[in-house]
Amino acid sequence: ALRWRVIILLHGLDLLACAVRRYPKLQIELHHAVSGAALQAVHERTLDASFYFGEVPDSEFVALPLKQIVYRVAGPAAWADRIRQADWAAINALPWVRTPAISTHSHLVQQLFASHAIAVPQHRIEADEESLITDLVVAGVGVSLVREDVARPRVQASELVLWPLARLRTTLWFVCPAARADEPLLRALLACVRETWGRG
Repeated sequence: ALRWRVIILLHGLDLLACAVRRYPKLQIELHHAVSGAALQAVHERTLDASFYFGEVPDSEFVALPLKQIVYRVAGPAAWADRIRQADWAAINALPWVRTPAISTHSHLVQQLFASHAIAVPQHRIEADEESLITDLVVAGVGVSLVREDVARPRVQASELVLWPLARLRTTLWFVCPAARADEPLLRALLACVRETWGRG
């Protein structure tokens, strides 16, 4: 039987539903990894394809742009006054929850502070899953980058506060090896991505 090995991230369940409906005999392996590690796994061919966010992948990959993602610096609601009044140096000095260095999330933090010639903030704790990072911020462990669409409901629930001085935009992609893009397995996968995301 044919088998897909793919990272599912952000609306990936719609892609999975398409695959099950269109290709009922297909076996599917779902994996979780931070985006940088996932891209490396596609390069090494231990994964067939992956969602990925960040800079445009190079010509080694077929990369379909799916949507823009906005990240905000978020902190626990209990720190609201400190965060709203913080300048760049003050927000940098707070404890940070970070992802592993290979992840795009970590690269975004680096870019955020490099653009103001400030050293990357020290992290108190490292986590490799964004929902866990958000929960850690809510719990008062530190501040971090959180997707704006995820943060807004938590702000309305008085769980998070957003720092007003930064807003980072990046792109969500679906990637697979360009050298394999004509294989039936990956053609089927890309067809489902285009159907799911309206990228015909």
